[in-house]
Amino acid sequence: MKRGLLALKEQLLKKRFGVGRKPRRARMNATGASLAIRTRHVTADVSRAVWERDGGQCTFCSANGRRCSERHFLQLDHVRPYAVGGGTTLGNLRLRCRAHNLHAARGFFGARFMRASLRRVRAARGRARQSEVGQVPDAGFFRNEMSSNQSSNFELGGRPNSTP
Repeated sequence: MKRGLLALKEQLLKKRFGVGRKPRRARMNATGASLAIRTRHVTADVSRAVWERDGGQCTFCSANGRRCSERHFLQLDHVRPYAVGGGTTLGNLRLRCRAHNLHAARGFFGARFMRASLRRVRAARGRARQSEVGQVPDAGFFRNEMSSNQSSNFELGGRPNSTP
């Protein structure tokens, strides 16, 4: 069981932060300039370098100098937010746990903006899930199904009635 959990951890680290992968060369054009386009995507080599630099731990430090000890559910956080021109470079990224990433965003953008933003994201997720699954049947659907099951010699638990 322990080996299975370690293998899963390695797989997740590889997928999320590129740990254990060989770095790829940067794509260049004919003049040798990078083909980088402004994007939120963080390359595996950058995320790996951030992971190694930060020691796989949240980098938040409290006012008394104590560092957050969280090592799970870590996110890549932009020191200068992407929304105001911050890039996805090693110097602009750090590891933060979800709570401290949200704390930093509230500090920069304000609590009111973040509440509205989270509401928009959750609403969009709800719409996406509803379209994937289809329409959720209402309670009347279940009542009709139960009554048809009972009339066809089945009790609520799915067992046949004793009387036909």
